[in-house]
Amino acid sequence: SEEFAKGGAGGLELAEDVLGILVKRPVRFTYPDGAPVADKVRAVCKNIYGAADVAFSAAAKKQLAESVRMYLGLKRYLEENGYAGYTVHFEEFGADGRF
Repeated sequence: SEEFAKGGAGGLELAEDVLGILVKRPVRFTYPDGAPVADKVRAVCKNIYGAADVAFSAAAKKQLAESVRMYLGLKRYLEENGYAGYTVHFEEFGADGRF
């Protein structure tokens, strides 16, 4: 892609290639958008990483519940200010905090 050098016109070929792929193979999400967060985590672990299942420790369940409360507060704020439809986004960090 020559988008950096040529701006939008430089990215046109890449955009057309991506659209061609999406027409042939539409996007399939790993989990339904309305699924509970624990089910979303389980689906990512099983379908992306090949895990047999996921077991949440008591500490993980507590942390997950707090994350859901924070997310719902953010979602409510966004909806009240004209933004809606945001989904859960996973960030993957290793034990050292790096990708």
